[in-house]
Order: sequence, then structure tokens, then C-alpha cells
Amino acid sequence: ATRKVNAYELASRLSYFLWSSMPDEELLVAAADNSLLDDKVLSAKVKSMIEDPKAQALTEGFSNIWLETNKAQRVVLDAKLFPKFTPAIRDAMVKETDLFFQDYLKKDLNINSMLSADFTYVNDELAAYYGLPLPSSKTPVRVTLPAGPRRGVLSQGSILAATSTEARTSIVKRGTFILANILCQNPPDLPPGLTIDPLPAVPDANKTTREILADHIASPACAGCHAIIDPPGFALEGFGPDGLARTQERGNPVDSTGSFAGKEFKNATEFAALLQADTKFEECVTRKVFSYALGRSLGPNDDGFVKTLSQENKEAGGRLKALIESVVLSDAFRSR
Repeated sequence: ATRKVNAYELASRLSYFLWSSMPDEELLVAAADNSLLDDKVLSAKVKSMIEDPKAQALTEGFSNIWLETNKAQRVVLDAKLFPKFTPAIRDAMVKETDLFFQDYLKKDLNINSMLSADFTYVNDELAAYYGLPLPSSKTPVRVTLPAGPRRGVLSQGSILAATSTEARTSIVKRGTFILANILCQNPPDLPPGLTIDPLPAVPDANKTTREILADHIASPACAGCHAIIDPPGFALEGFGPDGLARTQERGNPVDSTGSFAGKEFKNATEFAALLQADTKFEECVTRKVFSYALGRSLGPNDDGFVKTLSQENKEAGGRLKALIESVVLSDAFRSR
């Protein structure tokens, strides 16, 4: 049977959610006099805790789990093929994603705009690497992106590199990442008894990754799953494993067209617009925040609450801070 948590348990739960550490003196005082159990007090606490520098733990912890920046931190690409992709560039890419997410938290931006945002965070080194105007800063600063393919979180180097192999993009890894992390859909399981030969380690100079994959999955046993996994991955083919925009791969034109939910797209920008028109992305962010807050994976019993919470948040402006507040004020967060 579930019961309401007491004020000290709530203080601890709140502190570990937003700061990844134990409650401070102020929070313990609010627990001692039970004022923390009051909705208004709790709501004000959430707002002030998000503004505290300690909330950087939420930015980094949540980015790690949701956008897999922990994988990006370990990416090594083939130095012969991608000599400019250095550890310093890789680290700047991870910082880019962390700071981008932090803006959504601190500046209270609309969650849905993460997919098409026209700003990012770069230092001079990463700006030069991406081909952007230099911001004249050694540390990452917010810049407005010029017109071009680089828009939103899916065009950030950390995600593009973490979903590639050492030598080329991985349409399957990228498609799986989008299904699992952006749409919260479980990618299909392999049919029983099916063994998969890996794609050749050395890319074929005369074919794009997409063409090699098409040859590889020609059998009907493979086609069903790939029809679900691959299209989101196709959308990102306009970016190499190094996170740079490209129109060609080894001299061959890149094809980033496909269809999603019955609608055609030509490139990553059009694909992002299709995702934005759907409710699944905001529902998925809600699910991920809720799961992170509770420290457990969610089951079918949680679906109704996630849907309602996501819908209510969308109607109220779709802000991340408000979503976090709603999660904290929910019965689920305040029960055990």
C-alpha cells in the first residue's frame, strides 16, 4: 500500500531530484516545521532550487540519461578520416548539449522548440569547427545559428557522434536513439533466430552508408523492423559521424529523405517539424522527467498520468520548469 511521504522524506526526494545531493539547511527547516507539505511552499521551493547553482546537477544528470551525453564523452572516431574531431571538440560538444538543456530549464523555454531551436552554445574552437561565426570566447556562449541545416538538439555534435561508428554514421543507432529517447517508443526486437552480419568495417568507397544498409537488409526478415527504425536515422544523414553538415559521403550524394507517421520529409529540418506537430515528443520528455524524478523506470500504470501531465503542461505553455513543478506536486512524487 502507498502512503504519503513525510516532510523529511519529501525534502530528501526533492533535493536528490534537483541537486543530486542531500537537503540543505533551509530545506531541512521547511521539513522540520512541516511547511514543505504545503503546496505553495513546495512550489516556491522548486522554483528557488532550480535557480540555485546546485541545479547544474539536474542539467548534467538528466542530459546524461536522456540525451546520452555520457556516451558522447567517450566517443573516439577514426583519426585518419576525421582528424579535426579532437577530444577538445568532443568535450565542447557535450558542453553544448548540457548548456542548451540548461537554457530550457533556467529561461523557461517551450519544450517543443528544442527540436528546431535557432541557438546553441559554442566556444571559438567549436564555432570554427562547425563553420559558424566566432563568438570571441574561449568558454561556450550562446549564439544564434545562421540559416542552414543546423537546428535544434538533433543537430548537435554530441548526439550525432555518439550515434555513429568510428568510420561512418549508423542509421540504425540514430534511428534507435530517436525512437527510444525522443519518442519513447521501444525499437522492435530482433525476430527469433535471426543473426545479423555487421556492416563491413571499412566503408565501400562507391556507396553511401544508406546504400550499403539497403543491400544489407534486402531480405524480408529484416525489412519489417528496419522500416520502423531506419527513417528517423535517414533524416540525420545530412550530418557525418563528426557532427558536421554534409551533402556528400565519399563523393556520393547523401540521401536524407524518408517518411515518418505517413508524411514525407526531405531532411533533418523537415523531420524535426513533423516531430513537433506530433504530441509524442512532449509526452516523451514528460515521461523521462517523471522517471528521473522518481528514480525508477515507468510501467503501463504510469501511462495515464504521463499523458494527462503532458497535455496539461502543453496547454499551459509547454515549459520545462512548470513540468518539473507539476511532477513534484504530483501524488506519485509525494507517495511511496
